[in-house]
Amino acid sequence: MKLPPPSSVAFLSLLAACGGSPQAPAQTGPGVGGNGAGEMAPSEDTSIAVVFAPQVIVGSNFGCWLKADKSVTCWGELADDAPAGTFVQTSAASFHACGTTTDGEAKCWGAQSKAPSGKFAQVAAGDHANCGVRPDGELVCWGSKGKTEYPAALLEKCGSTEEHKECEDFSWLGMRLVTKRPQGKFRRVTVGGRHACALTLTGEAQCWAPAEDDQDEAGAREVDDISLPPGNYRQIAAGFMHTCAVDTSGKLICAGGVEGQSEPGAGATSASQVATGVLNSCAVLADQSVACWGSGDHKATQVPSGKFVSVAAGLHLGCALPPEGPPVCWGDRESSAAMPRK
Repeated sequence: MKLPPPSSVAFLSLLAACGGSPQAPAQTGPGVGGNGAGEMAPSEDTSIAVVFAPQVIVGSNFGCWLKADKSVTCWGELADDAPAGTFVQTSAASFHACGTTTDGEAKCWGAQSKAPSGKFAQVAAGDHANCGVRPDGELVCWGSKGKTEYPAALLEKCGSTEEHKECEDFSWLGMRLVTKRPQGKFRRVTVGGRHACALTLTGEAQCWAPAEDDQDEAGAREVDDISLPPGNYRQIAAGFMHTCAVDTSGKLICAGGVEGQSEPGAGATSASQVATGVLNSCAVLADQSVACWGSGDHKATQVPSGKFVSVAAGLHLGCALPPEGPPVCWGDRESSAAMPRK
C-alpha cells in the first residue's frame, strides 16, 4: 500500500510526531520529547531511565502539556481525554498521544488507546504504530489494537488487500513497522509517519521503514532517505518523511524530507532538543531560543522570541514551553492544536 503524494490532503493530515518528539524531552533536556523519542543523558551514562522534564507535544488537532507536577493537560480534540496520574514523558502522533507514567506503565489516549502491559522506560506514538523501550532495553512495538506480533500469513494477506475481514482493524504500514523492528538493546525510540528509529545503548541510530522488501532498490532507498549518518546521538525524532537528531556534542543533524524539513538554517547548528512534524522541524538551540525550518505556510517557521525548554512541531504550527508558564504556539491559528489552556 502506497501513501499519497506530498501534495495531497491525506499527506497533510499525517503528523509524526511526531516526534517526538519527543520525540521526547521528546522534547527537551535530559527527558523525552520531539514528537518522537527522547534525549539521553551523556554517552558515558548507560542508564535507560528517562530524566523527567516538563514538555509540550502537538498532534494534528490537539496539544498536551506535561507540567512540572508531572500531570498532563491537553487542549483541542483531546481536551477531555487527558489521562489522570503522573508521567515522566509523553509523545504525540496525528490523532493520539502516549506516555510513560511514573510507575513505568505505558498509556495512550485519543484515536488509539491500547498499549501493552509491563514496565516501560519510554514510549513513542506514531500514526500507524507505537513503540516503547523497556527498562532492560527491549524494544517493543504495537499496532492500533495493541498487538505486538503479526503472523506472516496475515501480513501477506493484508499487504495485497485490506478488504479481508481480518485486516479491517489493522494498518498494513503499522503491521510492518511492528514486525520489522530491529533486535538488540535500545535506549530511545521514535515513530514518524511511515518510519521509526531507535538509539542503541551507545547512541547509534537504527531506522526502519515498512518497505515490502528492503533488498530491492525502492525499499533500500526508502530506508536510506530517512537514515542518519553514523554517529553517537543523544536525542532523535522521526517526522513524516524525515529524521532529525542531536548528537552527543550538541550538533543538529537531519535527513530526508520534501519541504526543507531537514535543512536547518545557518544559525541552527547546536541544539539541546529537536522536534519533527509533517512539513516542519524545530529545535531548542544552545541559547534556549527556538528555530524552525521547512514549509513556511501559515507562518509556521516564524517563531516568537524568548527562552524555551521544550518545543514541538505539528501540522503548519509549532508550540514551545518557556521555563515558567504555559506553552506558546505559532503558525496556523485556526488549528485546534494552537490554543493551549492556561
